[in-house]
Amino acid sequence: MCSCIINPLDIRLSNKKRIGYIIKIAVILLLFGAIWYKVANNHNLEDIKNLFLTTFNSNSGKAYLGIALLLMPLNWLIESRKWQILIKKLERISLFYSLQAVLAGVTVSVFTPNRIGEYAGRVLLLKHKNRIQAASSTLISSVGQMVATVVFGSISFYFYYVHYVSNQASTWIETYLIMLIIVLIITLFILFISSPTLFGLLKKIKAFRRFRKYVSFFNRYTAKELIKILFLSHLRYVVYSSQFFVLLLAFQVNIDMFTGFMLIPLTFFAMTIIPSVALAELGIREAVALTIIGISSDNDLGILGATLVLWAINLVIPSIIGSALIFRSKIFKSK
Repeated sequence: MCSCIINPLDIRLSNKKRIGYIIKIAVILLLFGAIWYKVANNHNLEDIKNLFLTTFNSNSGKAYLGIALLLMPLNWLIESRKWQILIKKLERISLFYSLQAVLAGVTVSVFTPNRIGEYAGRVLLLKHKNRIQAASSTLISSVGQMVATVVFGSISFYFYYVHYVSNQASTWIETYLIMLIIVLIITLFILFISSPTLFGLLKKIKAFRRFRKYVSFFNRYTAKELIKILFLSHLRYVVYSSQFFVLLLAFQVNIDMFTGFMLIPLTFFAMTIIPSVALAELGIREAVALTIIGISSDNDLGILGATLVLWAINLVIPSIIGSALIFRSKIFKSK
């Protein structure tokens, strides 16, 4: 008669593996469910599809679509470089591995409110002991991108005011407006670059002491590193703004470069400040784009088409790639 001894450790490992598979399958189902929901609830889908086919059949349309598609890897490589710089305080990873983590974050962000799942998605590819603090580094990256959105949005608002609202009697308003914008930009830059000092001060406040271990690494960043994050955030902003502009041209939206780069930042700024559930985000994007870009063009279908294709290029394609990376990853990594 043989006696078998079951190791409790083996049972725990088996259970973790099972839970890991369940999480991965849930992520993939939620992702494709979210994509299906957004596409199926687009009432203009048939018209946009016909417009896309017309665009694709023209040489200029194919060229513009190609440019937008080629800019997508650059967009996410810049974001990956940002995260690589921030995460090296915890774990040294290659740019390629950082890209994989960023794409995993995109996957989870698609079906979570205000894309908050991006934090969880990125850290899945890191060692377990680094995950909580790594989520904080993702926050720094997001704040840097938010600064870029506010900077470009405020500058474009000034030009919008001058071209569409201002008159000779309100010259003094223009002067005060540009002074206010300059002060705002300088303040944002100073606050971001000095954020390690600010977090250091917060740690001394009793109410924040319980979070000390989660934010303690914030003060490890140098001003030089944070300036790099700001630079890359602004560079990335230029990239995806350019994608939107060439897609508007692809879908025959009559808009010149100056007007485009005046209204596009306003569109992104409005999208940022409006709270959204990710499932409804495409509808919000369309409504905002129609309202703002529609100031200079009455080609509503073209604006909707550009918005939908931008969403597909920058979110759907990366999220599908990211889902494959999540499925291959180990949810419960060794410490």
